[in-house]
Amino acid sequence: MLKSMTMFQRLIALLCLVPCLVLSGPVANADWVLDSDGSTLNFSSIKNGAVVEPHLFAELGGKVDSSGAARVEVTLGSVDTMIPIRDERLREILFEVTRFPMAVFETEVAAAQFIELAVGESVDYQLQGKLNLHGAIAEVSVPVRVTKTGATTVSVSSQRPLVVSAGAFGLVEGLEALRKIAGLDAITPMVPVSFSLVFVRDSMGY
Repeated sequence: MLKSMTMFQRLIALLCLVPCLVLSGPVANADWVLDSDGSTLNFSSIKNGAVVEPHLFAELGGKVDSSGAARVEVTLGSVDTMIPIRDERLREILFEVTRFPMAVFETEVAAAQFIELAVGESVDYQLQGKLNLHGAIAEVSVPVRVTKTGATTVSVSSQRPLVVSAGAFGLVEGLEALRKIAGLDAITPMVPVSFSLVFVRDSMGY
């Protein structure tokens, strides 16, 4: 086709290809950054074997890079139980935030697969990775649903709660101290965690 064109027509055709080449390259491979305002991470405490109370962490961060390496960070000091004195006790006695300020989850995902989704399309995915909490690291696995919610946004939501064992992360002693202070018969050491995370494609710098 190019052979039948004049020199000017060939130049115009090549210039028209430039945006396509750019979009199929670096932008498609850009990092995806966590939208902390649009994301939630909730957990529940179960006391005396029957009373379930919902809580959350207000400060989250993270990203998925072009290779599929994903990292989500939770600021443990941002715990919010709607009771200030309980928040303080969780920060100081259970999480020991001066020594362990963050919980970090790291995994590898098929980033290209999610980019290719049509807007509104979802795919179910078994998310496996490592959770670093309170100085201990453990393998965790949770089924999630990945939905492309816009041209540059993807949501990742747990399909069922991830159950975190206090024993696996050296939190049993702190949990027992909380139980005594609160005058409770028991605090269940298995903690269900659910989340809905929104990632936004970041093409800045490309």
